[in-house]
Amino acid sequence: MSRLSEATGRQVLYNNLGQTARKPNEWKELMAIVDETSGAGIRAYPLCSPNSTTQRYTMRNCQQFRGIPTWHP
Repeated sequence: MSRLSEATGRQVLYNNLGQTARKPNEWKELMAIVDETSGAGIRAYPLCSPNSTTQRYTMRNCQQFRGIPTWHP
């Protein structure tokens, strides 16, 4: 995204900053890249969601399948 911002001269917002269980410290590496690019005057800014996106699937609540005809007998 920083290359896109640099090439177009426009501000770019993207949704890529987050934390995962598999790579719990990756966000620190991404923030270092953001600091580097912003220091160079490139206007590419990551967004992040303050909400957890962890979904544990159980049959107790299968609302995600409502509206799918093949799910209902």
